[in-house]
Amino acid sequence: DASVVYGVNDFDHDISNSLNVSLGDESPTRFNVAEYQLSQLALRFDVSRPFEVGGFANPVNLAWGLEYRTEAYETEAGDPESYVAGPVVGAPIGTQAGSGLQPSETVDVDVDRDAASVYVDLESSLTDRFQLGVAGRFEDYSDFGSSANGKISGRYEFTPSFAVRATVGTGFRAPSLTQAFFRGSTTSFGAGGQLEQVLNLPTDDPIAQLLGASELEAEESVSYNLGFVYRNEGGFRLTVDFYRIDIDDRITLSERIGNDDVTDFIESSLGIPGVLGVRFFTNAVDTQTDGFDIVAEYGFDLGGGNLALSAAYNKSETDVVSVDPNPPVLDDLGVGAVLFGVEERNTLESASPEDKMILTAHWTSERWSLLTRGTRYGEATRVFNFGGGFEPEQTYGAEWGVDLDIEFAVTEKLAVAIGANNVLDEYPDRSSGDINYFGNLPYDVLQPITFNGAFYYLRTTYSF
Repeated sequence: DASVVYGVNDFDHDISNSLNVSLGDESPTRFNVAEYQLSQLALRFDVSRPFEVGGFANPVNLAWGLEYRTEAYETEAGDPESYVAGPVVGAPIGTQAGSGLQPSETVDVDVDRDAASVYVDLESSLTDRFQLGVAGRFEDYSDFGSSANGKISGRYEFTPSFAVRATVGTGFRAPSLTQAFFRGSTTSFGAGGQLEQVLNLPTDDPIAQLLGASELEAEESVSYNLGFVYRNEGGFRLTVDFYRIDIDDRITLSERIGNDDVTDFIESSLGIPGVLGVRFFTNAVDTQTDGFDIVAEYGFDLGGGNLALSAAYNKSETDVVSVDPNPPVLDDLGVGAVLFGVEERNTLESASPEDKMILTAHWTSERWSLLTRGTRYGEATRVFNFGGGFEPEQTYGAEWGVDLDIEFAVTEKLAVAIGANNVLDEYPDRSSGDINYFGNLPYDVLQPITFNGAFYYLRTTYSF
């Protein structure tokens, strides 16, 4: 089997109902603040066949394959009005929702990467009840070297209806081109909740290097999975899986690095004045994630079609198990715990919903498809660090979102559909007065459910 896949993700970032206050009355209210493009071309060749091996009760299935992948990343500057400093002295510079990307901050088309890999997978039923699999993968990156990883899996069938399965494997993830090369500035909140421009820099930038940044390394992981599957002749299927994932050198964004001494240090060392805050990606932490998944499925004939019911539940917990020490230069400048601090720990450990449940009913016939899905997002807690020991915290309650989709096949090739996401128009909890910035940000960006309300759509599909 051979395949060629080419994709381009072109994101045009526009902002409306905002201002560049420094331009005064001349400020527009709509801006193009940046354009981002990530392209990828993947060539893949796979072979799979069973063959007899002496001493094995059943054939051994051999699968192997080759893959070549190339990626490119580039950015384009936004409208000048989105980042220039206007005549109003002391006013924040750039669009209020985030300053535009400046020409000096763009990434050109020369930023790219090649990766070639080969994998081998062997699997066989050693007995009528026991199945064993062994797999290995070697990958070579043009910018991050080579990696060899493996996986071993087993499945034991106690009865035709009940089986236990387990997997142990290693993993490797190179930093994305965005993590390695993105450069820009954002509006953030410094000491006392005051708006400030913060530079987001690649690790090879002189300012980042000055403040202790080091070249990004790839993440390495070990994962464990143990579960069981049950099914009966009536169409019911249940799977339960427990898992653990250990990640070393996890890539995270640093906290905001900045104070008066940092600003003066950058200016005296590099001649760049007025830098109030800096962020860059790091490999500063190791994490451990434990959790489990439960999926129940049941299908039966109904009204000239088939109704498939499913319920899925996930609960997981991530803990930071180690943190690299602060660079000495930051300790000397009186900036502590910024490679990984309060807010980034919160992002990894408790900002995501603690659990998630999805209930789905999908009825299909020769020409109709009716889908209803309800999703419950569990509680999530956000913690902020505004300096001076002020670290407000808020827990957002669980939320339900209901989606609907109705599709009709007009012909064998043409289908039309109408639907809605979050059809009940649910909104998350509003942020408290400690973190809503005087009411300007009533909803947190990491809420369990979107703050955009209901979304309705019309979809047409034509198959060639």
